Amino acid sequence: MKPNVLRALSEVFYPISRESGIKQLIDLGILNKETAGCLAEFLSDGMYSYRKMYEMLAPVKVRLDEWMRVADYSKFRPTQSLASIKRYAQASPSYFSVDGLRGSHVLDFGAGQYSPLSIAILLYINGAETVTAFEPAGWFPDTTPVSIRELISDIHVQPDTYNFAGHNDARLLKRRLAELSFEAINQDEINLGPIRLCKHLDFQSYASSFDMILSTSVFEHVSSFDNEIQNHLTSLRPGGISINRVDFTDHRQWKPELVPFGFYRDGVPCGCNLLRVSDLADAAKKTGAMFEIKDCVLADSNTIDEEHLVDRFRGYTLTTLRTMAATLVLAK
Repeated sequence: MKPNVLRALSEVFYPISRESGIKQLIDLGILNKETAGCLAEFLSDGMYSYRKMYEMLAPVKVRLDEWMRVADYSKFRPTQSLASIKRYAQASPSYFSVDGLRGSHVLDFGAGQYSPLSIAILLYINGAETVTAFEPAGWFPDTTPVSIRELISDIHVQPDTYNFAGHNDARLLKRRLAELSFEAINQDEINLGPIRLCKHLDFQSYASSFDMILSTSVFEHVSSFDNEIQNHLTSLRPGGISINRVDFTDHRQWKPELVPFGFYRDGVPCGCNLLRVSDLADAAKKTGAMFEIKDCVLADSNTIDEEHLVDRFRGYTLTTLRTMAATLVLAK
């Protein structure tokens, strides 16, 4: 868009005054003089005063806030990050114990855009030595600090909830939280001392650097399972582990449980690589490393319309096609 068009739109959506906003709508041809007069008269009604609008919106805001709290709707709720860690721990419990985390160096691979530091902070306060959070797509500058504030507040109020490693005294979590510095924050990197969030990561320069690599809903977006698995193995120290939760459903759907595999019929990319769980296992097998595919979630058999599969998916077994999610555990 040309700058003058952007300026005009900004004045429509954020006018300096009611009159200037209406004038812009007239200039853009959205209103004529007659409809502009009707709108001006309508908006001059006392019910649209600041006080009246506040009275109308306040009870609605209270209800929305309560609903979001109860439904755990927010994309950056700390409890969601805790749930992800518990899923990782289910795949390999010993790495998430007090002894397993103590002194460890962890990579959160694909940390997310809404709350990219929540998992890193939780791992650190439970005993990790350092945590690197890597998000190549960048992060949202408005939700990131909000998610940090929510998490800090929750940890202070209920430290026991976030003591997933099983420390004898949950107050240790609050003490480790106090060690973090929240001053070095910029667009390309956030550095909290032992925790770092970055957009760029050269796996070769981090060879044998991490004891643990974690990812959720990342592998379905990469161009090649082979390359990413090799990157993880390169970056792991001997005895290290990589735990990757992969979502194989159609990301175009609001409710994937209703039509979880739409691309089986139309072959249309859904923001994912469309590789299946058997491809994941084959890629891991090529490396010669020890691996497991765990915690598979299967859709009902009647979800798969085998008669109408596009050619791309005809070579897979029914079990592979039904797999909605799985966890790849790699060991070095």
